[in-house]
Amino acid sequence: MLDYINNHFMTFTYAVAAGIEATGVMHTSYLIHMIVAACAGKKVESNEPPKTGFTFAFFWGRILFSLAVLIFGVAVTIEALYKGKTSAWDGLPETVSLVLAFLLMCCVGLLEGMQIAFFAVAKLPKSERGSSQIALKTCHCLFKNGGKNLPGFMCGRQMTVTLCFFIIARVTTINVDIGNEPNIFGVRDWVQEMFNFGFMGALVTTILGSITWQLVAGQFPIAFLSNPIVYIFLQAALFLEATGICAAAWFFALIQKKIAGFQYDEVYIGTAEDRAAKGHADDLNAGNLDMGTNVLEATVNMGLTTGWMEGDYTTRRNTILKAIADLREQIKLSVTEDEKAVFEQSLKLEIEKLERTNKEQETSVRKLGDLDLDVESP
Repeated sequence: MLDYINNHFMTFTYAVAAGIEATGVMHTSYLIHMIVAACAGKKVESNEPPKTGFTFAFFWGRILFSLAVLIFGVAVTIEALYKGKTSAWDGLPETVSLVLAFLLMCCVGLLEGMQIAFFAVAKLPKSERGSSQIALKTCHCLFKNGGKNLPGFMCGRQMTVTLCFFIIARVTTINVDIGNEPNIFGVRDWVQEMFNFGFMGALVTTILGSITWQLVAGQFPIAFLSNPIVYIFLQAALFLEATGICAAAWFFALIQKKIAGFQYDEVYIGTAEDRAAKGHADDLNAGNLDMGTNVLEATVNMGLTTGWMEGDYTTRRNTILKAIADLREQIKLSVTEDEKAVFEQSLKLEIEKLERTNKEQETSVRKLGDLDLDVESP
């Protein structure tokens, strides 16, 4: 994940997403999130300071605005559905279409939340995955086979979500012949044109079938995974992926990985146990993480000292060698094959990290030597 977001296009994407969030049109999701947390007796944790004054008023003002937009969107969709002005299948009762749409939104929301919860627990050590038998069983299924079930779930999940959205779109897409048919709620033609674009259906689906579920799952991943339905949906997604209908995705992903040189996050930040041992502190010896920038070249071009490099590489290499020794000991002490496979995968990553460190040092020394020659040249 770290390598994948290590470019400025992701910075641009985040800026666009943050701008849309700032408008407040989706803020109802926060309200539903807080209601769910209160009903569960959980406290919503945040790194933001408590909202006061203008910030408090602005936040709740956007929530009220978003709530009004959501209610209006639901009303427009239902009105259009019962007047036969949507793309729902002919002959299907309107009530059945409505129930089907909201049921599928719940399915989509559950799958969206599962994705967030799975990625959250993927970076947690086993000791922090709770005591719920369902949650532990889900995690065991998800991370066995060397962790391949997680991307396998992603394939099956996307297939299911796409199918659900296809049906939801048929029910929520408004289709009014402007000028020849009365507009929904008698709105002006330009407003009806916006309705016909599908904005209302997209807004309702995004809030009720996606963002809200993601917020809840991200805040309470272990509680979310304790739901037995999550385990059932996981098995269903893995079954769909096992059919091979989307197996080409693995091939194209492999090509992209090779071209871009993507590496596992553990190469940079270590395993969950490594991070816990360091108190989840940043790894200052993780190597070059600058976006599109080589640390050595930037340092040389700025005229900064490079005396820290040799000592830094030595420290990093010693840390990796210690981790390799610890992992080899853990492999010997492993009780199950799955546990042994996890440690073997971690050992492989540490060895790759060691090889990468050696290559980086060789490159650094070579570049510094070339730089010295350039300085001495007339």
